[in-house]
Amino acid sequence: LNSKSDNLETLKNKSVVEATKRGLERIPSVHYSMKGFMKQCVELYCELSGTKYNDLKISPTPSLDPHVCKDDELEEKGRLAPHAAKQLMKVLYAARMYRYDLLYPVCTLAREITKWTIWCDKRLHRLMGYIKGTADYSLVSAVGDDMRNCQLLLFADADFAGDRSTSKSTAGGLLVLVGPKTFAPICAACKAQSAVSHSSTEAELISMEHCLRTEGVPVLSFWNQVFDVFYPLGKRAVKPRTRRSQQIFDDETGQFIHFTSYSPEESAAEEKFQDRVHLTICEDNEATIKIALKKKSNVMRHVGRTHRVNLEWIFHLISSSSTVHLRYVRTTSQLADMYTKHFPNPDRDKWEKLRRSTNIIYVEPQQKAQSLCCFVCTIKSSPSSAMAAFD
Repeated sequence: LNSKSDNLETLKNKSVVEATKRGLERIPSVHYSMKGFMKQCVELYCELSGTKYNDLKISPTPSLDPHVCKDDELEEKGRLAPHAAKQLMKVLYAARMYRYDLLYPVCTLAREITKWTIWCDKRLHRLMGYIKGTADYSLVSAVGDDMRNCQLLLFADADFAGDRSTSKSTAGGLLVLVGPKTFAPICAACKAQSAVSHSSTEAELISMEHCLRTEGVPVLSFWNQVFDVFYPLGKRAVKPRTRRSQQIFDDETGQFIHFTSYSPEESAAEEKFQDRVHLTICEDNEATIKIALKKKSNVMRHVGRTHRVNLEWIFHLISSSSTVHLRYVRTTSQLADMYTKHFPNPDRDKWEKLRRSTNIIYVEPQQKAQSLCCFVCTIKSSPSSAMAAFD
């Protein structure tokens, strides 16, 4: 505010004028924030570790470079081993609710609870320093379009042998609703794969299968119901049941048994109803896309036994469904990248770009009071324009 006489109404008018100058409009948005809870997480860590709150340094990223780890730090038991589960489970609640940028560091540390080491102590200290500096961050969901002008984007990514101890890969995904004036993150996923992948393409396929099965397909069913409520198709043309008479011979009685069967009613508008919802899978691995479009791969024949995953249903869904699409995105536009790997200090700029692209940002209190969207998404309805907006 330029002067003490400025009130909220003046601030509102100034924001609208500034937005108009930039060619932007006011977009309704929802801000998810748990500042008090995040501060409690830091205070709990200080209590368990014996660190003073003011002595905890703020970290620019939540992860450390795994290559600087010493061998003895991976063998000796950490000092916070008895309290690791208590601390991580508290942070995991916020990570699942709205702080998607904390999913990967929390989940990777949760895998080490039973084998906690000194290196885990350092990683947890780094994570809490990052939380201290970003406790007032919010997840902003901006929706300024009709639902008929929006589409679902599913970002799926995976690293290759990112776990140093097991050589297993990590699957990550992000599901968002996008439109000309809409960007609303719905959910994020971060899960270690159950078997060792022998190539980055194999890891990407398993990650795409996991994200599509757990998030993509269920949200299509839900979105169909939402469309049916707000935009019903009216009275659907229903095909009448057909009558069919049959007879079979009974060996015990030596007689023919006659019975009549009826086919179930079928909706003629069902196909049109399904076409109203579209899901685009964003993949940055060209080999994975080629295999999915080709619907087979001789080098992936072992996946059914090693990962216990049948890839045929993915190939069939992408090739036969008119609502599921697959497209290539550049690695710099892959938003699921932040759920699959560490980002130490040298990668700070890349981390900041991914975090802002997922709408996890700092929002001024005045903007929250006026429900002004502080982050205006430039994603267009077409997938190509949407990806270009991130570059």
